[in-house]
Amino acid sequence: MEELSKYSHSPAHLAVARRDHVGLRRLLCALPRLPKAGEVNTEEESIAAEVTADAVSAVIDRRDVPRRETPLHLAVRLRDPISAEILMSAGADWSLQNDQGGLLSRSRRIAPSDTYRIWKRGSNLRADMTLAGFDGFRIQRSEQTFLFLGEGVSAGRGNPALPPGSLVVLLHKDKEISNALEGSW
Repeated sequence: MEELSKYSHSPAHLAVARRDHVGLRRLLCALPRLPKAGEVNTEEESIAAEVTADAVSAVIDRRDVPRRETPLHLAVRLRDPISAEILMSAGADWSLQNDQGGLLSRSRRIAPSDTYRIWKRGSNLRADMTLAGFDGFRIQRSEQTFLFLGEGVSAGRGNPALPPGSLVVLLHKDKEISNALEGSW
């Protein structure tokens, strides 16, 4: 059994180390509820949701313990599938590294600092991201936005009409807008 004193300052780690599944569930149920995607419609609501997500992450993704392990790392190392499932259901970030560079999954290691933000309104979807692609083995970063216009857009002020289902790409640095399905305008 793990030396429990190493985890006394982190309730989630301590519950995992003790294999206290009831206590872990109770702890995670007491965390603030994250809003569902449809509940975030304004910038203020988005900022509030980020603050809530940070508060939740401070508990379930905490790494100020030996080996810089998250509670999920600890559950996996201790071969405790129940704690791992509880943490994953609560939204634990499986892509974080411990001090040995260990990941629970290596699928995101190639671009650890890429960012994505996604919004949906009706049948329209907006995705902002910083990862543009690869040039050989080097990551090329660029701020870009993808707009899926499920409802389409009417023509106006010199802009073309776009039919429902159009996919528009905005490259911020180049100030370029293109229809991903037909090429540049």
